[in-house]
Amino acid sequence: MSLLMYLFDDLLPIITKIINNSLSSGQFPDAYKVARVKPVIKKLSLDCEDMKNYRPISNLRFDSKLLERVVVSQLQAYLKENGLQSNKQSAYREGCSTETALLRVCNDLLQTVDRGDEAVLVLLDFSAAFDTIDHPVLIARLEERYAITDKALDWFVSYLENRKQAVAVETALSDALLMDCGMPQGSVAGPVIFTMYSAPIEDIASSNGIECMTYADDTQLHISMNPSNRDVSVSKLEQCLADIKSWTVRNKLQLNDSKTEVIHVTSRNMKTTPLSGIRVGDTNVEPTSSARNLGVILDSQLTMREHVNNVCRNATNAIRSIGRIRHYLDQDATEKLVHAYVTSRLDNCNALLYGLPDSEIMKLLRIQNTAARLVTRTKKYDSISEIMSGLHWLSIRQRIAFKINLLTFKCLHGLAPPYLTDLITPYNPCRSLRCSSQNLIKPPSRRPRTAYGRRSFVEAAHTEWNILSQHMHLLWTILKQN
Repeated sequence: MSLLMYLFDDLLPIITKIINNSLSSGQFPDAYKVARVKPVIKKLSLDCEDMKNYRPISNLRFDSKLLERVVVSQLQAYLKENGLQSNKQSAYREGCSTETALLRVCNDLLQTVDRGDEAVLVLLDFSAAFDTIDHPVLIARLEERYAITDKALDWFVSYLENRKQAVAVETALSDALLMDCGMPQGSVAGPVIFTMYSAPIEDIASSNGIECMTYADDTQLHISMNPSNRDVSVSKLEQCLADIKSWTVRNKLQLNDSKTEVIHVTSRNMKTTPLSGIRVGDTNVEPTSSARNLGVILDSQLTMREHVNNVCRNATNAIRSIGRIRHYLDQDATEKLVHAYVTSRLDNCNALLYGLPDSEIMKLLRIQNTAARLVTRTKKYDSISEIMSGLHWLSIRQRIAFKINLLTFKCLHGLAPPYLTDLITPYNPCRSLRCSSQNLIKPPSRRPRTAYGRRSFVEAAHTEWNILSQHMHLLWTILKQN
């Protein structure tokens, strides 16, 4: 890579010409179509003799990735300009993330429980989703659903046809074989194209009255239901799953029934009959007490206790590892490591932790305090307030409030996904009032009855943003007077 940067000015005209020729001719160069596949085990704890435990990562030429990146950039701009992006797809889209996807799902679940109802969350599992994409079906979808035609469609046809791959294990390399289906894992265009290929799943869920949220090949469905008509809601959900199963068969995707997980969401105080299970294909999937969803552990009562404990465990291990080499590091280097391996864990999806009881927040705060002492080499009984102030670190609750306000700001300025923006309504009084200039947001149409409702994003955004806006308005008034 250093050699490439050294020769960048000389290579730039050549690379530009290759990209322009590819786009204008609608042809993807054959030299870019050979991938060297390196099997990478998914987890070190898995059986290395079982081939299912490996992920086939394709090593592709760097210049082919440059070409793909240009195409993806133009493709995403085209989809956005023409309103063709999936409303509930959060992967590979500006302003979307796993956190925004989970925030909307948890918002709906928390409000459901706050109403006194229950919910079912289904986490679908697709086996080797990227490897089973049917090329003719994909080309037809690009043309019919996304109106991609002429040279643009020719380019995608050329991109898919005559692709080859060879498997590399240590120094051995297999013969190259033709790929007649799937997308190379490790490509730039592959993940984006998969989201377009699987977009009809959202249509199926919507037609059945089921809420859907997707992130690449991770699909989650949820439905709210009153305990008195649970059977009707469960039947509706199972019909939706049957329709999705039929669609996956027709489109050559494999829905893994046995690995699909179901969570029956209720409040701690609700007396309800346990859910017997949800029919997924030929399998009756029984509810689990908790499941990992986009990196966050959700439990059936939405306490987030398991997730907090997991974050604390991983952060503690990171602190211990940094502590072993602390005497070799200065404070600046130590702080960078702490932010990379500890703070990043505390901040990841922390908007979901809004409104949690002190018992859970204190677990995270102890981790943060330990990290601060590690950075500053201070003792246990030194004032942690002075240490935090010296480092200019926000406390855990302050960091959560900051994240809520950041996401609210994005919602108000069109920088957040529509599924979050739809939850926020600016306050516009009919008459000119003093509060008109404070940029407040309207309270939710229904006030929360329990702690569950107060934890929902729509309630958190209203509470935190209006407090911030009033403080900012007061500060601005004082500054003008002075």
